Amino acid sequence: MGRITVPFRAEFNEVLERLRKTFYEALVDVERREAFDELVRAWSETKGAMSYAELPSVLLSLLFSAVVDNRKEILLLKKKLLEGKEENEGVGNPELH
Repeated sequence: MGRITVPFRAEFNEVLERLRKTFYEALVDVERREAFDELVRAWSETKGAMSYAELPSVLLSLLFSAVVDNRKEILLLKKKLLEGKEENEGVGNPELH
């Protein structure tokens, strides 16, 4: 008897569907549901990279992808803050700088 290997994308879709039917439905907070929807978008954009990661499970790939996406968002926010700080230099009270 041979071992059947489920393709990553099929397992990805199965896990995502389970999360939507269980976890998402249990979320009562609208902001958390919106955050979940954002994660689904990020996961869909990185599905190809996740399939090459050779991590032991799809769920671990989803978690790792979410961490990378969060880091990306943090870096973008830092960049915006630094740009705003540079634009505001020299404006207002010099003691505040």
